[in-house]
Amino acid sequence: MEAVKRAFDQLLEGADIVAGSRGDQYVTLLPPTRKMITRVNRLMNRWLLQLPVSDAQAGLKAFNTRGRMEFLSTRIDGFLYDSEFVKRAGRNKTLRIRSIPISCRPDIRFSDFRSNVLLREFFNFMGLLVKR
Repeated sequence: MEAVKRAFDQLLEGADIVAGSRGDQYVTLLPPTRKMITRVNRLMNRWLLQLPVSDAQAGLKAFNTRGRMEFLSTRIDGFLYDSEFVKRAGRNKTLRIRSIPISCRPDIRFSDFRSNVLLREFFNFMGLLVKR
């Protein structure tokens, strides 16, 4: 609830989009395979997509009406809709994007990704990369 309040406060202070960032604490909690996937995804988001926030896949996103328009223009039906949203928003120089730190619940359980899901998301990522 604290993170939701901080996100709302950022919107009140003029941000159009607020994205949660899980930080390194999150990565330490992950099982080995998820840890590798997360690190690769963050590197690809930073270096290839050049996203304006470090952790596009964190679940918390808040936005006002202007940010909502970017959100509704996304087309990816999968995990990478967040990356598409943040990429589109980052290209729109009129939007103010902020990031806030968030943390995981102590009782969090991580699921495994099936190979077909990873393959689908790889193709989604390639589509984002091509749409520069």
